Amino acid sequence: LPVGSIRETWAYVLDNRTTFLCLNFGMALVTLTGYASTSWIPSLFLRRFEWNPGTTGTVFGLIIAISGTSGVVAGGCLADWWSQRGRIDANVRVAWLSTLCWLPFGILYPLAPTGSVTALLLIPTIFFGSMPFGVAPAAIQRMMPNTMRAQATAIYLFVINLIGMGLGPTVVAMLTE
Repeated sequence: LPVGSIRETWAYVLDNRTTFLCLNFGMALVTLTGYASTSWIPSLFLRRFEWNPGTTGTVFGLIIAISGTSGVVAGGCLADWWSQRGRIDANVRVAWLSTLCWLPFGILYPLAPTGSVTALLLIPTIFFGSMPFGVAPAAIQRMMPNTMRAQATAIYLFVINLIGMGLGPTVVAMLTE
């Protein structure tokens, strides 16, 4: 297949900027919360609840492994289910819905009174927070012409990682200072 030029890709992105920018920057904020949480949750258990490193690593690791994996898979299954019923926006819809479902748990877990309650609230937080990570790149693939998909995906990955990885851990440190 021929590959679209950078100029053609940027022209297409600009013509569809509302959708492309909302998806890219929305997912960048989801990624920011993910990296921020992953970086600082162990410190929360260690400092606030005085858990030992072994317990913290085991509990948080199991939550990430089980809830994170099942969230990505569930997001894909839900998008497939909606797609089979004619929803052409299924991937974006799953990303939006899962982020909305994440919100109450993402707000409550840092406020929980005990480490056990925090860990329980992290289960749905990580589950819903992981759901968009499979469907958002699929949404990019659906919205772009075949010849521009690789470049659009590269832009997407650059934006979400620059903001998410670059700012996520730092934002928490700045806000708690």
